[in-house]
Amino acid sequence: MTALVGVVTYALQAERGRQHAILSERRALYLQYAEELASHMFKQININSEHHFARRDSLNKLGAKLSIVATDAIRQDHRLLIEHLRQKEDEADLDGNIAHYFDDEAQQLFDSVLSQMRMDALPKRIRARSS
Repeated sequence: MTALVGVVTYALQAERGRQHAILSERRALYLQYAEELASHMFKQININSEHHFARRDSLNKLGAKLSIVATDAIRQDHRLLIEHLRQKEDEADLDGNIAHYFDDEAQQLFDSVLSQMRMDALPKRIRARSS
């Protein structure tokens, strides 16, 4: 009987450990995502610049990572933000400049992604205290 209790306890602890590891990976990715996007906000963008190509490459990589570990709500909100930014690129002037790449709508979409990430990454009891 003691052996059975030990096996069940071990299995439960191992599962909790896996869940904790997944949550830790998500948090790290969410923080990387927030930092990457925040570093580009409210800047004039030239879609023909190497900097913009690097930005898009980074967003594509982050989006691929999100598709593996993030919730459906986060993936959906991220897709909406990326679609909006792509539409903004279509509005570039002849030189490739976009004055307001991260406009109010992009900010709202970004805030929505961050809110979903926060709900996913932080236990409910912590979210309640920091609200």
